[in-house]
Amino acid sequence: SRSAELDYYRWVCCRSIEEALERLQNGDKAVTYIPSSKSKEKNSPNLNVTYLAEALKTNTTCRALSVKRTVIDQKRGKVFAEMLSENSTLRHLNLGFVTDTGLMALAPGLENNCTLNSLHFPHNKISDRGAEALIV
Repeated sequence: SRSAELDYYRWVCCRSIEEALERLQNGDKAVTYIPSSKSKEKNSPNLNVTYLAEALKTNTTCRALSVKRTVIDQKRGKVFAEMLSENSTLRHLNLGFVTDTGLMALAPGLENNCTLNSLHFPHNKISDRGAEALIV
């Protein structure tokens, strides 16, 4: 079951996105799951999620990421697509508020990724146009 699989991963209780980012950049091998966290940066929480996606490009330990409090627009969709194209470890991705342009930008990364098992984006603003990016 999905919950049993997530229980398998060691939980890292990061107090913020910045803490998770710092641990990844320092090569912390214990980071296997990054739960959704608030950003300390009130003015730019989405920027820190962008940096987090950049850090995950070459990470070989993180298997699950939840950034459900983040807007995935075209710019962040492209960054996540690049990360998914290069990352071969991430299995579960929980995204926040996904827009049509965000999903269209994310789709090429999904196409090039062979390891992601689940993609969850419950709070989305996707129309038929955005959904077509997933099936083409």
